[in-house]
Amino acid sequence: MYPLKQPSTFEEFIDNSYYYRGKLIDEFCHIEMELERYLVRYFLHTKPERRELKNLILDRMTFESKRTAFKAMLDKKAVENGFVKTKTNSYLHNNLINEIRLLNDQRNYFAHYYLAIPLNVTEYVIMLAEYRDSVKVHKYTFEKYNTIIERIKAVVKEIEILRGE
Repeated sequence: MYPLKQPSTFEEFIDNSYYYRGKLIDEFCHIEMELERYLVRYFLHTKPERRELKNLILDRMTFESKRTAFKAMLDKKAVENGFVKTKTNSYLHNNLINEIRLLNDQRNYFAHYYLAIPLNVTEYVIMLAEYRDSVKVHKYTFEKYNTIIERIKAVVKEIEILRGE
């Protein structure tokens, strides 16, 4: 997972951070791709039709729109399978939808927040600074970063399984 050597200078930390930032964003793209696959297969059965729907509509939708459409489709399928929503229960796939939202938050940190340089460059993989109202620094150790990557892969696999139903 970590092809880069442990940084010993600020310059190496900065160079490594480009890799880790890019890798996380790239891994997250797989979630969006799986959501798109689910959405097009929900409506269409032939590859040319799916490609056209993706090119004309999905490529113009935000990630959030795709996520909420996916949720609506899963909820509809649950109701069709006999699920009854009450005040005390939640839809079967709420945890998956919430996990996608939380991972999207992480993806946005990596895409939009400024790189922060730690005093000890060997302690963290990357640090990202959020400057909204006050400074908040998001610190990622190797373990925390790897956990996020594994969570992304688990979501991709779960959507693939749902798409195969």
